Amino acid sequence: MSSLLLIVLAGCDDAPPSASDDFSVRVLHPLDEDTLGREVNLVGLVQGGSDEVSVWWESTLDGLLDTDGAPDEDGVIFATGTLSEGTHELWLYAEDYDQQAFDSITVSIGPDGTVEASGEALTVALLSPVDGSTHEDDEQISFQGMLYSSDSSSGWGDLSVRWNSSIDGTLTVDDYPDSEGRLEGTTTLSAGTHTITLSVSDGDDSHEDSISIEVLGFNFPPQISISTPSDGSSFESDDQIYLKASVSDKEDDPTALEVSWSSSLDGHLITVYGEKDGAARGYSTLSVGSHTLTAIVTDSRGELVSTSTTVSITKP
Repeated sequence: MSSLLLIVLAGCDDAPPSASDDFSVRVLHPLDEDTLGREVNLVGLVQGGSDEVSVWWESTLDGLLDTDGAPDEDGVIFATGTLSEGTHELWLYAEDYDQQAFDSITVSIGPDGTVEASGEALTVALLSPVDGSTHEDDEQISFQGMLYSSDSSSGWGDLSVRWNSSIDGTLTVDDYPDSEGRLEGTTTLSAGTHTITLSVSDGDDSHEDSISIEVLGFNFPPQISISTPSDGSSFESDDQIYLKASVSDKEDDPTALEVSWSSSLDGHLITVYGEKDGAARGYSTLSVGSHTLTAIVTDSRGELVSTSTTVSITKP
């Protein structure tokens, strides 16, 4: 089998960020410091951005390359290019409106027929889950893979594919591509920081790629109690009423907890964050009438808890 590139796509979503936090681009083939003939298969990946992402390839020797490979539905770019002999810095650019991401490699181009330095090597790119992404321990993470080979007409041969987690060990994910080169599977992961490694071997050579992801376990809800005003207390409509709640959470520091105060008559009042001592403080006036004041605390994972108290407001 000639040069083989395994593209793995998974999500439940490195390269410079751009139009969104997840917008990135990566050169997958050729490999950095490869030696090739003039006709080159170019493969890249774009992640994030909109449906209007445009991509192009440039060379420090040949300038803008005449390629037509747009990202497919998975963000994979397939293209071919003809490069002049010499050492090229090869750039892949992706643009989403006014934002741009890019990646580059260096390749040496010899005469037609030059054998790639990695020609018999197995090239593996683990593309997602995205490095540094966060998941839940009850989440079915979808793993999708796709094999790329410059010569796969006779099938994929005797491949050994292994997915591994530094915490959970071997993962039960599809370990052989279909006729289109696709790998698909889902699995859950236990809580913790996982190094996910994809290893592929064709019997002659092997290669691996790794990323790190965080899997969150059970989220204990935050706690909140209203310190002031006390239930049933009275104020005048021009009073700046001191609103104070005490908040805590098993996973989050109090400063990461958001507290929103609202009134049954006046609607939203203020939003504050907890302080180091667990107090969430603020002031507000209230209209005349009997109010139910509700304080809602929200933790970093979106879990919320509320509590209420009643106050009476009279004219001055």
